[in-house]
Amino acid sequence: LPKTVTVGMRFFFVLIIPIFVLPIDAAIKCYDGNTTKFAENNVIARQEMKEVLCASGACLLSESRIKRHGNDLVVFDHKCVPEDRHCVTTGWTHQVETVTVPGESVVVDKEMACCTSELCNESRESLDESNKGRNSVASPSMLLSFAAIIAARF
Repeated sequence: LPKTVTVGMRFFFVLIIPIFVLPIDAAIKCYDGNTTKFAENNVIARQEMKEVLCASGACLLSESRIKRHGNDLVVFDHKCVPEDRHCVTTGWTHQVETVTVPGESVVVDKEMACCTSELCNESRESLDESNKGRNSVASPSMLLSFAAIIAARF
């Protein structure tokens, strides 16, 4: 093949292919970005959200279960609460709440969503996608990028 064709093929693999897999990478980063940190800088990953069916006009208050060294420190229930001033937003919102556990203070991420919103359903789908990548070592787009760079060398 002419040199211009091979250079063009390298450009395609190195720059174009990773663009198509960016949404996968973004979904994984969505999960990794929602972590809770303790005072000792231990990073505790958010547990998978439990979906609760709420009555029309109610809010879904969904809170995380935090684990440290394999032991449960704080467990929040998933419950439906009446719509009030705390439920004016649509989709998932992040709040930080400090909870006192005997012997230490734990910072907990609390998530809340309005069940009547279409954005709430979209957020749940996005969250499900992001939870799939919680145990991954490297993102797919990163691996494909490395593969494309190696392929372009030969």
